[in-house]
Amino acid sequence: MMCLFVKSARGFLPLFGFLCLVLFSYRPSFGEEMVWDVKSKQDDITIFQRQGKDSSLQEIRGRIRIDAPMAALLSVLSDGEQWTAWMPRTVRAKIIKKNTRGFLFYTQFKGFGPVWNREVYLLMSAHCQMALENGMKQRQVEIRFTTEGWDMSNLPGEEEHVIRMPKMVGHWRLWPAELPTKTYVEYQAYLDAGGQLISSIKNMAARTLVKRALRNLQKQVTKFPVPDLVRMEKDAPSLFPECLSKASLQATPSNDSTSDVDKVVLP
Repeated sequence: MMCLFVKSARGFLPLFGFLCLVLFSYRPSFGEEMVWDVKSKQDDITIFQRQGKDSSLQEIRGRIRIDAPMAALLSVLSDGEQWTAWMPRTVRAKIIKKNTRGFLFYTQFKGFGPVWNREVYLLMSAHCQMALENGMKQRQVEIRFTTEGWDMSNLPGEEEHVIRMPKMVGHWRLWPAELPTKTYVEYQAYLDAGGQLISSIKNMAARTLVKRALRNLQKQVTKFPVPDLVRMEKDAPSLFPECLSKASLQATPSNDSTSDVDKVVLP
């Protein structure tokens, strides 16, 4: 995009500067819906991005279809202390506290090269909701995480030379695919890695995190033999009783676009 030079009796420079300021500084207002753009498609993973409402950072969303039942994937996701086995660059992961809203989860990510490690405390909870997918009313499970809603100012850091991430908000969302043994998985994150990194580097790190997390989750769940997947599917309804009953997972035609949301706290 180029700014037009408009000459007047007093010269074009003041008007030129004003036009450039308007064109290059425009951002949608807070109430305006941000549009998701497809950033990349590689094999079975699609990465979307949109501009953050309050900064130059981008919100990232990734989607994949995994050959595993929803209950087995939820079993892996709900075992937070085993995230170091598959979550990208995760060197620490543990549950700190629990309450009626969910649980407080600590995780630390390994930095790239000379960049210091990052740590974050997340309030996590699981929710069930009815949603329309291709004209079918289905029960979805959404595991939400956020740095907001809990006083974290007095929480200690794990070690020196680790930077606390000021913001990380997003979710894991799962819903049944065409077959009961397949599941759609969405991972969405809006994060600020903190420190002195420029926004382009932070955005690149966020895209890499989302893409690798989906791929690693796929690899992690397919490591289990079929008997273990059957056991995980059998045990998972006790963790998510409102979401994983046989009736709730059955897709039914519907013209109702309303959402019936039930909250289920993770163990």
